[in-house]
Amino acid sequence: MLWNEVQPLVLMIRNTAIRLVTASAAVMAAAFAVIPVEAREPQWQKSRGLCGQLRADGWKGSPEGPGDPATGEMRHGSIFVCRLRQLMPAQAGGKPARVDVFMQQGGGDNLTVIAEVWTAADQAPTLVAAASMLGRAARELEIALPGDMLENVMRGEPWEDVVAGLRFDIRKTTRESELVGRPDAKPGDVPLVEFKVSVEPAS
Repeated sequence: MLWNEVQPLVLMIRNTAIRLVTASAAVMAAAFAVIPVEAREPQWQKSRGLCGQLRADGWKGSPEGPGDPATGEMRHGSIFVCRLRQLMPAQAGGKPARVDVFMQQGGGDNLTVIAEVWTAADQAPTLVAAASMLGRAARELEIALPGDMLENVMRGEPWEDVVAGLRFDIRKTTRESELVGRPDAKPGDVPLVEFKVSVEPAS
């Protein structure tokens, strides 16, 4: 078959392929156009409802919180603060580890989960509990967590990121140094390690 006989067929196939690729690209562009560039704004006002849900699940007011020890809540004008605590079963028979959740609406919106452990044996289950609490709170407050954040919490790895106007942060602090200069203090007076996980507006 001569080229002048084949050429029209080749050109037809090429043009059809170009049209298909162009159409596919248009469909993909339209699909992505309906996805917002930024995640939905966090619903910080839902902190009040979540605080009540957690109390119903057995969480108690944290003695380190600024609010009522019985409810863990504090209200001041438009500002709402809640800090609750859950004690963990002690894996090594020592002082139980604990997980605190702190939420604030107004005056600096914030979600923070704090895990404190006194023995190395308690660290892994306590961090799993902290990650579970963070995941639950994020769902309730409609916060889109970065994909690897919960895994990093469970590993206890310091980490930070800024996504869609929110700052995500994991900090690890060894607090044994607080015993220095306190001859009357005992090792159990402060946790071995504290992990602080926070979510707040980046600006």
